[in-house]
Amino acid sequence: RLLDRFPSIEALREIRNALKSEDEDLRISGSIAVEGLAEQDPLPLARPLLESWEDRWPLVQLVDSLGRAAGPEAVPDLIRLYERSQDMLVRVAAVRSIVNLGGAEAGPFCYSLLDSGSHPVKAIVLGGLARLGYKPEDLRAQLLTLSESMHSRLALNAAIALASVEPAEST
Repeated sequence: RLLDRFPSIEALREIRNALKSEDEDLRISGSIAVEGLAEQDPLPLARPLLESWEDRWPLVQLVDSLGRAAGPEAVPDLIRLYERSQDMLVRVAAVRSIVNLGGAEAGPFCYSLLDSGSHPVKAIVLGGLARLGYKPEDLRAQLLTLSESMHSRLALNAAIALASVEPAEST
C-alpha cells in the first residue's frame, strides 16, 4: 500500500526528462504530471522549468499544477517568476497559484499588486485577499477605487468585496 502512494523512480525520471525536453508538448505533459506529486515535494523537480521563464504554455501548466500540488515553500519561486516574466498569462497563473498556496510571503506580495499589478492580476488578487488574511473593511478605499475600473472582472471582484463591507440595506 505504501508503494501505491509514491511514484516510481521511473515515473519521476520520465517527468524530469519531459520537463527538460526540447519538445514543447512533452514539457506541457510533464508540467501537468507534476500535479500528481502533491504528496511529495514537486518543487525541486519543477525548478529548472520555472527558471526558464520564457516558455509560455509549459510554464502556465506547471504554475497551475504547483498551485494545486506544492506548498507555501513554492511561493518565493513563483514570485521570482512573476517578476522576471513579461508574459501576462504566465503572470496571472503565477498570482493565482500564489494566492492558492498562501504563506507568509504571499499576502504582502499580493497586497502590493493592488497598486502595481495589471487589471487582470488585480482581479485575481482581489479574489484571494480574504484567504491571505486581509479583511475587506481594511481595504475599503482601494476597493471603492477598483470597483470603478473599466476592467469588468476587476470591478466585479471589488464590488463583491465591498458588498461584504457595506451590505445592501433591506427595505
